[in-house]
Amino acid sequence: MKAAALFAAFLAAASPAADIAPDAPGDGVFVSLRETGTRGGKALFSLAAELSNAENSYRLTFANLRAHANEGRRFELKLDNGLSSGFSALVDAVGISVNGIDARKLQPRRDGIREWEGERGERGVAVALNFDGARVVLRFSMRPGSPALWCELAKAPDASGAPQLSPVADAAVVVKAIPSFLDHGGGRPTRFFGYAREARTAARVLSLPPNRAEPLQPGDHFVVFQDAEHDGSADGRGMGPSATWPLEPVAGRIVLDDAWTTRVEYAPDLSRPFRFALLEYRSRRIPNAEFPRVPCHE
Repeated sequence: MKAAALFAAFLAAASPAADIAPDAPGDGVFVSLRETGTRGGKALFSLAAELSNAENSYRLTFANLRAHANEGRRFELKLDNGLSSGFSALVDAVGISVNGIDARKLQPRRDGIREWEGERGERGVAVALNFDGARVVLRFSMRPGSPALWCELAKAPDASGAPQLSPVADAAVVVKAIPSFLDHGGGRPTRFFGYAREARTAARVLSLPPNRAEPLQPGDHFVVFQDAEHDGSADGRGMGPSATWPLEPVAGRIVLDDAWTTRVEYAPDLSRPFRFALLEYRSRRIPNAEFPRVPCHE
C-alpha cells in the first residue's frame, strides 16, 4: 500500500463543512479564471483563479509584471489565501525553475494560462511556461471529495510531435509557507526571526535550534509546516499548519531556519511528470494535534 493512502481516514474526519465552497456544484469542482486588470498599469495582464469543491477552496493569482524601478519584467505566481500565514501571498508558495532559470524571469502569454480538466474528474488551471526553449506545463487542480490542491509539473506535450527546442535537463520546485503565525503590519512582516518553527513528517519532527537543511528521507512521506508556540489551539495562537507531499518519492530537502518562512525543496526528474500536493484550510483554525498525520497521495 502506498504511504499516501494512510491519510485517507483522516480526510474523512478532518474535512471541513461544505459551506467552505458553496459555489461547488454538488460533489464536483468549481473553477473560475478571470481578468483582474493591470494593477494600475504595472502589469501586462493579471488573472485570478478560484478552485473549490465541497471540502475546501484555493485562490491563485498570475501576473506578467512590467519593469518597475530596479526590477525588470517578471512573472508572478501566488497562492492567495487572504491570510498572513500558510500559503500566503506574502511569499512565493510555489517556486519553479528549469535548467537553472527561475520562472519569475519568464514572460508567459495570457493565452498560455487557461482552465484545464483531467481524466479523473479533476479541474483547475494550466500554465504554459517556456524556459529558453524548454517548454513545460504547470497545473493546479482540485478533485471531488479531496481538500488538497493537486499540482503537476511536466514537459509540455506537442500534438505535432515537434521536439523541444531545448531539453529539460533539470528542474527544481520549492514549496514555501509561513507556519501558522506572522508578526506583520502594513502588509509586510515586522518580525523575521524568533519563532518556534517546526517541520513534521511521517517519521520525525524537526525543530529549532539549529538551523538546518535536512535531506528528505524515505519515511518523510509528507512535510507539515507548523509552529510549536502558535499551534492553532486557540484564538491568538495562529491559524495552524499547512502541508505538502509528493505523490512519488523524490529527492529534496527540508529547510528549517530561525526565520518567518519554512520550505521544502524538491529536485524532480521530469522524464515523467512530477506531481505533488498542498493542503491548508484558509477559512478555519486547526490545531497542530488535529492536522493530518499522513497526507493523501491518491
